[in-house]
Amino acid sequence: MRILNCYMANDSKGHFVTAKEAAKHNRQDVLCCVSCGCPLTLQRGNDGQPPWFEHDQMTVAEKILLRCTWLDPAEKEARRLHLQGMTVPDYR
Repeated sequence: MRILNCYMANDSKGHFVTAKEAAKHNRQDVLCCVSCGCPLTLQRGNDGQPPWFEHDQMTVAEKILLRCTWLDPAEKEARRLHLQGMTVPDYR
């Protein structure tokens, strides 16, 4: 599942923290996604790329990640088309 890089998180007190701030101040506390509440990992960036947060996809249920704002739009579209093609049984 592809989830886009995110640049904003919530800290343990519910305050917003940008990836740039987290990298600058070397924050070690648990940071969570603003959209889905999943734990995030800080990626410091390289070669001119700014820092970003990544979802910890190994510890979170897929159904939660599927509702996250940062889910790749192409993945959302593919899932929508898959669900649209499913038929509902007629129990009459």
